[in-house]
This record gives sequence, structure tokens and C-alpha cells, in this order.
Amino acid sequence: LWCSYSLRNFQPCGYGFGPLQAAGAKKVECPLLPGGGDAVGPYPYAAGLFWGMSYDLVKWIAGSRLVYDFWHNASARFEPPYWVKGEDSAFGFFAHIAPFPELTPLHWGW
Repeated sequence: LWCSYSLRNFQPCGYGFGPLQAAGAKKVECPLLPGGGDAVGPYPYAAGLFWGMSYDLVKWIAGSRLVYDFWHNASARFEPPYWVKGEDSAFGFFAHIAPFPELTPLHWGW
């Protein structure tokens, strides 16, 4: 799947089964969110229960201040703190912004 992610709303938007479908959906769906006009994407992500990530990517995600702040802010919106929507697409976003240029061809795997 492909989607975009609104960083202000901590919410995915603009889903599609490919980049063109997701880009079209982004133009329609994302601006409906209060901060969705500046959504990042579209980018591919793995949906479901089975993900495979390299050690370097996991290590970067675990140690990234950006990821920590993102998780903290997304979770702090609810009591008790929890992440309500888009955890799988957020991991796709983290892989998308990770500093590993060789990751993109593997991540885009189609």
C-alpha cells in the first residue's frame, strides 16, 4: 500500500494501491484534515502483521530523536497515552526519511 502522513495531525491520509492512486487520494483526502495540507508522501508501507526491517533501520528508528518526538506527541493526545491510528504507515514514513539511500529500492519493492 501507499499513503501520505499528516505530521500535524499524526494521521495517515491519501491511501492507494500504488503511487499514482495514492497521489490522487492525497490531493482529495489530506487537505480535509486541519493540518493535512502539508502531508508527507505518498510513500510505500507494509500493512499487516509481518514486517521485515534491517538491523540498521531498526537501530536508527530506536535511536532517532525525531521518531521519539513523533511517537511522544502522537501518543500524548489520549489518556492514557496511546497511538490511535496509522502506526504501520508511520513506520513506512520513518523508513522513507531514514538516512539510508540504499533502502529505497528495497522498500519500494514492487
